[in-house]
Amino acid sequence: MRKSLGFAQNTHPMTDTQLPERLRKNRFARRPKTTLVITVLALLALIEAASYVVVLVKGHRDLRFQYRYNRILSGYTVFQNVPNHSFRTSAIKGDPTEPDPVLDEHGFLSDGPVSRAKPQGTFRIFLVGGSTAFGAGQNTRYHDVHPYPDGLYAYPSSIAGRLKAVLERQNPKTRYEVINAAGFERRIHQSFLQYLESLSQYEPDLIINLEGMNDVYSVASGTPFADVAQHLPFYADLYEKPNSILNYSATYYVLSTAYEKWINRRRSAEPAPSETAPAPASDARAATQKSGGPIGRDAYEKNKAHYEQNAERLLQILRQYFAVVKTDKQRTLFVLQPLLGRTKVNKKLSETEQKFAAVMVPAAADSRTPIDENALLLAYFYDDYLSDAFRKTAKEFDIPYVDLNAEIAGLGSDVEFYTDYCHLTPKGNQLVAEILARRILAK
Repeated sequence: MRKSLGFAQNTHPMTDTQLPERLRKNRFARRPKTTLVITVLALLALIEAASYVVVLVKGHRDLRFQYRYNRILSGYTVFQNVPNHSFRTSAIKGDPTEPDPVLDEHGFLSDGPVSRAKPQGTFRIFLVGGSTAFGAGQNTRYHDVHPYPDGLYAYPSSIAGRLKAVLERQNPKTRYEVINAAGFERRIHQSFLQYLESLSQYEPDLIINLEGMNDVYSVASGTPFADVAQHLPFYADLYEKPNSILNYSATYYVLSTAYEKWINRRRSAEPAPSETAPAPASDARAATQKSGGPIGRDAYEKNKAHYEQNAERLLQILRQYFAVVKTDKQRTLFVLQPLLGRTKVNKKLSETEQKFAAVMVPAAADSRTPIDENALLLAYFYDDYLSDAFRKTAKEFDIPYVDLNAEIAGLGSDVEFYTDYCHLTPKGNQLVAEILARRILAK
């Protein structure tokens, strides 16, 4: 009977006037498909409008259509800073009046425009290196130990900005430019290529290399160029993303930005003190098998000769860099950046800094406790071999060398210097700037 009634309704549909009063008032019953489509479109419009409000409230209106990452594909160094990239939403400021950290057209961070031709009467300094030189805040995986701001220091609060202030205060007759040309994840061989590609054209009076942390991966693998080249697909994919039509959707922007932040926080919580961009899964597994896995102190001692052999490739690149700058008659200062994990040469760690150190090498670890390979290299190899090898290599070319861990060895536990394994507090930035200024003015 029901089947016959359904057939009759399909073949002889009732008009609106024939429908019961209850159904005539129910538009969904009268036009179910149309009503469903309109409802879905209305919900999507509401979500898009709400997302646009979030974009406005968060101050991302002008950021929506810019290249999303702070590094972009480079033919020389695999990746480089994105010109005109703004770190406004993650700025770390010592004073609210400090300007937002925004890269210039060259990918530099400074307190004024940087011309290729040096202004007359100016002493121009370039600071190069990795995230510590660039002015990075705390790695988020250390927030649970003791929170410091994560993000990027505004220029006046960064090492570069503080160095300029110290130099101008101590030598007011000279006009200084201190240009921050560092970047996240940089290794020594990339700084060398950066000098060849661009910095050598800007008439620098001094190049300061503040390096060392990221090169632990080169020591573990022995293949610095190949290590970084693995990330080419990642940056090539990022390069294509701004062309997507999805960028015009506020909903897509909000959701994708939230997802990227979640991914970055997961990366920050990895066991290794890695600052590298995520590689494809297959590459990441291969890299883990090749180096960076958990080993004990006994295994480190057994493999130390192997690490020295790997380091020789890094030292060869350093000699090539020094040979080039000497040929160019380019004054250079090579500085090994401060490293929290070094166990022999370091400041007296505060209680908080000891907790930071225990994140990578637990205080109760014995010689057989499995510890990340990179953490062990930071803890022992730099003191056992690498710092002295840097010193000897620099001396071959008459390049001044500074080991900042040795420079801060007299600091007491009352000084909070580190925010994690290598990034610095505002006080740390200031102390490094003062050490660099003394070396510069001593000449």
